[in-house]
Amino acid sequence: MRPFSINIRGRVKNFNLPKNQPLIPLFEAIVNAIHAIDERKSIDPTFDGRIIIKIIRDEQFVIDGSGELPQIRSFEIVDNGVGFNEANIASFMESDSTYKAKLGGKGVGRFSWLIAFEKAEIESIYSEGDGYVKRAFDFSVSDSEINDTLIDCTGYDDNQTTVRLNGIIRTVIFTGIFPFTLR
Repeated sequence: MRPFSINIRGRVKNFNLPKNQPLIPLFEAIVNAIHAIDERKSIDPTFDGRIIIKIIRDEQFVIDGSGELPQIRSFEIVDNGVGFNEANIASFMESDSTYKAKLGGKGVGRFSWLIAFEKAEIESIYSEGDGYVKRAFDFSVSDSEINDTLIDCTGYDDNQTTVRLNGIIRTVIFTGIFPFTLR
């Protein structure tokens, strides 16, 4: 028997991201963080979840009187949810996963990241056994394999998963609180 495989470039090409909704990839990452917090809260009801969202702009800020902010180049979403444990990495590696179907997840949101950004960098430190481990990898259309080797971590007292959506690649004009032009 042969298992099905997925062509990431083809899956991303066939994913529909409406031009008038350029922040869908950011929303997808935030929803994943909310789900991770909810999952951890189901294990520990006293747990206090948090999500931090950073907007990273070009470093050069020119004071020219125009009042324009430097272009946004990436977003960073940090949460202290359950982390990229074995169940979550298995779901991540399966296109159209049904792992979060009961929550309304369709198992495809991460592909929206690769329509609008060159890559996503994921780093997850989470509790396993008596200590903490770290799983870090890049997700992009150019590499269909993920090195998800776990590294033992010391000095941590809480979970922390960071998703960095790097390198805006799609041309969209969005006006409002986050004015930017994707290239």
